[in-house]
Amino acid sequence: MNLWQEESFEIDKHQLYMHYTNWCENEHLAPQTSHKMSGALKKIIPSIIESRARQSGTRTYLCSLPGVNQAKSEFEKSYKAQGSDIWGDKFGTDKQS
Repeated sequence: MNLWQEESFEIDKHQLYMHYTNWCENEHLAPQTSHKMSGALKKIIPSIIESRARQSGTRTYLCSLPGVNQAKSEFEKSYKAQGSDIWGDKFGTDKQS
């Protein structure tokens, strides 16, 4: 599954958490609980919407995630609110006078 979508998309909340825990394992980090991860994501990317749906008679918890450009923009706003510049000139996003 490609998580770098241009358009918003839905993912099973459990699958999203599994991607997160795999990333934490690869980075040698201790993962937070699913509840804490979900809260932290919604804090930095406010357009994330959680919902419940029935699929084949089973209740599923879903996350509707924005496309990568919208998520990047929201993340940057959240990060800059902390007084930091996350990307620096690594991606050519610094404004030069």
